[in-house]
Amino acid sequence: MTRVLQLTLLFFVCFSILEIRVVMDILQPFLSYFALKPAYSITNYQNNEGNRQTNISGATIRGTTNDLSNTAAHANMTGANVGERDWHLVYVNRTEKDNGKHNESNQDSVSRSSKYEDISQVRGTSPKAKHTQRYYIFPLRFDYNGPNVYYSTFRRGVFFALYYNRTVVENWFRTHWSSPAARSTRFLNETFDIEKLNEIVDVATVAEFKRDCNSTIDVLLMHPFIRTNLELFVSKYAKVKEKLEKRYKIILPDFSAIPQSKQSANALFTNPPKTRCLGFLSTRWEPPRVLKLFRKVDSHLERPALIKKIADDVEKKICDGDPFVALHWRNRSGEICGRDNKPCDNIDRIDAVNLTAQSLAIDIRNFMENRSISCIYVAMPPFARRMVAILRKAGISRVKTLSDISDKNYPDIVKVHDDGYMVSILEQEICSRAKVFLATQHSSWSVSAVRYGIHTDQEVIQLEEFVTWKADGVSLK
Repeated sequence: MTRVLQLTLLFFVCFSILEIRVVMDILQPFLSYFALKPAYSITNYQNNEGNRQTNISGATIRGTTNDLSNTAAHANMTGANVGERDWHLVYVNRTEKDNGKHNESNQDSVSRSSKYEDISQVRGTSPKAKHTQRYYIFPLRFDYNGPNVYYSTFRRGVFFALYYNRTVVENWFRTHWSSPAARSTRFLNETFDIEKLNEIVDVATVAEFKRDCNSTIDVLLMHPFIRTNLELFVSKYAKVKEKLEKRYKIILPDFSAIPQSKQSANALFTNPPKTRCLGFLSTRWEPPRVLKLFRKVDSHLERPALIKKIADDVEKKICDGDPFVALHWRNRSGEICGRDNKPCDNIDRIDAVNLTAQSLAIDIRNFMENRSISCIYVAMPPFARRMVAILRKAGISRVKTLSDISDKNYPDIVKVHDDGYMVSILEQEICSRAKVFLATQHSSWSVSAVRYGIHTDQEVIQLEEFVTWKADGVSLK
């Protein structure tokens, strides 16, 4: 009897324990919800690869991937009044969110789309790198040149990414001093067709680099012996390092990383270390026999889709579909007079420039008559508009400028017309479609107009070699 009682008690005890566990399993989701409600702010991201940890400064995710297809990059435009903007940022600093403000300087990401191009499906990882660990190369430059010089640095970054088989990190570009919103920041998807570029190279955002590399460049490729010397390079490096770290919120190597000889610098570029997080400071170094690879890069650095669409429309209509000459009128002798809207105090120099322009206009008229071309498009900064009247006075009847493509016949132009940065890119694309392009030899703007994309059968002539007479002291280079 005692044995039966013991077995009976044991049975009830076991059943009770089992019953409690079943009840707890049922209640667990509800208990977890109230006790462990997930936090929505991201404070740290632990990367599974390489065991690197990145702090995102209390950033808060705003929107989803699908939301990004109709959003834009930043709040600073290079044009004048652009009206309403329906843009918002992917990452918003917690304090800014509370205050209802956006502050570009505190951004951790440029994985943002612009109103000019939907990059929600092309940003960051290309298919070939989707399932592999990325090895980065981050092209870097700091000086006070305009955006076209920075395009050249990014171009070299794409080249090195192909040469070293790495992922290139996007660059942020600064607008030109002559823009109404001078020195504001613009982004890669506003400047080039990312989808086209991803055909040949994997492109990463700055945020992705910072996440995987703990915001640190392990090795920086530098060459203090090309167009400079070690002493001058070292004297400038502190400022360059400070400015780049501030701009991208990254950490660069200290002075000890600077190569001390031309041989060591060459070796660094020839056989860079296998570190995952590599950068290079703008340089003219390149390996031998690279022309074919640069051509591949240039042919994939096309302008954004909207810019190409507008240029297609312009090409068909602006000269009634006839071949045209394009002129980039940027005059280094006189343009300083327009800087910061300051009045010119050197009247003699301005007179010399205008006399040279009159001579050039006659040369252009004669050239166009010999080539049976009757239409010219002039791309120029705002302070150089007098050139249009000079060309017309010389007897060229069809002189076209931005104002001629700013009416209802060009419906898409309204999307960029008041944005100086995008207008500049558009005019470069228009110039690239001309039968003949009269270029300013040492202008990075002219270089960009003929370098990027695929342009066939275009004749490029340098103004300095084209003009038959110049006033003393005037340069058209």
